[in-house]
Amino acid sequence: SCGSSGAMPDGIAYRVGGEVRVIPKRTFIASIDSLPIPAYDLVRLEDYANDTTGWHNPLGLDLSARVPIMTSRGCPNRCNFCSISRSMGHRFRPMSANRVVKMLQMLCEQHGVRVAAVHDANFTQDTKRVLEICNEISKRNLKLAMDVYTGVPLNATSIEAIHALAAIGLVRLGLSIESGDLRIRNEIMGKNFEDEQIYAVIDACRQHPEVFLGADFVLGMPEDTEESLDKSVSLMKRLDLDEVDMSVATPFPGTRLYAQCVRDGLFFDDIEIDELWRAKDYSWNDTRRFIIKPYKLSYEQLCHYRNVFLKMRFEKIATYRDRMKKVYGIDSKYGLGLTRSGGHLPKGGYDVHNE
Repeated sequence: SCGSSGAMPDGIAYRVGGEVRVIPKRTFIASIDSLPIPAYDLVRLEDYANDTTGWHNPLGLDLSARVPIMTSRGCPNRCNFCSISRSMGHRFRPMSANRVVKMLQMLCEQHGVRVAAVHDANFTQDTKRVLEICNEISKRNLKLAMDVYTGVPLNATSIEAIHALAAIGLVRLGLSIESGDLRIRNEIMGKNFEDEQIYAVIDACRQHPEVFLGADFVLGMPEDTEESLDKSVSLMKRLDLDEVDMSVATPFPGTRLYAQCVRDGLFFDDIEIDELWRAKDYSWNDTRRFIIKPYKLSYEQLCHYRNVFLKMRFEKIATYRDRMKKVYGIDSKYGLGLTRSGGHLPKGGYDVHNE
């Protein structure tokens, strides 16, 4: 027993006897700078070293210790499939630029880290802060690669921020485009940006050939149709990307998408919504299964577009490998024969009758 709920902090669930009680999250830490820097000295980083053979590494740095960092919390966007704001709130709460660079300098000088993987939901939300971070990194002459494969809100990211990041070691950037259909992207998902904003960021990145550029697309939203998915494929073809990542639409509890799927009975029959907390394979990056039955698409149609999306992924990666060879003389093996979930795409695609 944990006693009465009045004595408990918010944002937790606990038991009193056989009863489960939930106290909703209402308060959030206002100043991220008030938190201590993680105690990296308590971690044997060498135990987490990666085999980086074939990784994107145009700067020639030691990438074996790829340390994840978070420099902000909260998300002002309200995408219907995302649960980040449920756990971190809607207000963007960043760590100060000086604090970020102090942490990076400590990782570089005390732990030999040469690549920082930024895991923020909205790292480039505040252009002024990004420029301050870049200026401080330059002043302190820190030699590291910046991997920002999340956290690039296309409705807020400035071109100035892209150029500044490239100047201090940006090697990878990920764009959450999600759909090539404006109605699906903005009215349904709530992404709130136009194609022109996508092209502007990509054009800025392509001025820096060392930057690996990927983009996420979601397959299987309830409102998806053949027309909307064809628009996604068309946009993938037009964009100068090094990689296309496909996510399967996955309704997580607490999101508007989840409420919609419960209300309209959109879960496939093998999904037990009361047992999701036990499910080990309930994941947006498991490309081998579908969670949602769209209103106007069959299972066979979903499988068809999955193959089309994955084919586009292979084509983009092949183009990337050619570019690395021409620009840097690097025969990169990145992405060779692998899907995002780690499996191989069989010749002819997936067999929809044997899944």
